[in-house]
Amino acid sequence: MVVILEATRPDDSCVKDVIEEQQALPPWVMDPYKDSGFLVQTEVKESSVPGGGSGRYVLEDVKKGQIVRMTTLIGPHEKPRPGTTLVTNNAKALLDCLNYKDVKGMPTNNEQIVHFAGTPFNVSEDNESVYHWAPFNCTNHSSDPNIVLALPPVEDGHLYLVALRDMVAGDELFHDYRAHTLPSWFTDLCTALGPVPAEHLGYQISGSEGFVKRSEDVSMAQWP
Repeated sequence: MVVILEATRPDDSCVKDVIEEQQALPPWVMDPYKDSGFLVQTEVKESSVPGGGSGRYVLEDVKKGQIVRMTTLIGPHEKPRPGTTLVTNNAKALLDCLNYKDVKGMPTNNEQIVHFAGTPFNVSEDNESVYHWAPFNCTNHSSDPNIVLALPPVEDGHLYLVALRDMVAGDELFHDYRAHTLPSWFTDLCTALGPVPAEHLGYQISGSEGFVKRSEDVSMAQWP
């Protein structure tokens, strides 16, 4: 029998304070580790990609199909906090929810909104939603990815980062930006704001030859 002592439970006001403190930070400046939803140990440091900025590396071996990260899906009625993924389907809701002050020494808030937007690989062709992870995944593009962002076969309110092949400690995580399916309302917003969204950047880097959307194999995914 498991006994939970009342004294060990955090005061509701304390929990609320912690959540509000977490939600006050933009996803791109949140602690990249604490409560992030990563299920394997990782390290964020300079990417092996020239000019790629920061990258995320695994600190332990990972098997094909292993869940690398699991986040909880939330709507624009609440601010992102660590371990969540914001889902929006229109520009107003997105900009209202991710309305943060610019951080000195970093790209503007609007630029970050564009840079860190994506979708799971297996959304429908007529997808109308955009996803923002908190904290951000910090993974760069490759046409030979070792992870993929995926929704499970049975909807469970979570989003997953799935290993596409075996990895060893020290490997950098890469996903194929072309696997995103960004809706037209968001790409129109990107045009207005200036930066190139990740999906388009993936095509600029790797082209379209030989690439087929929604073709990643997650049959070995170890869904909870």
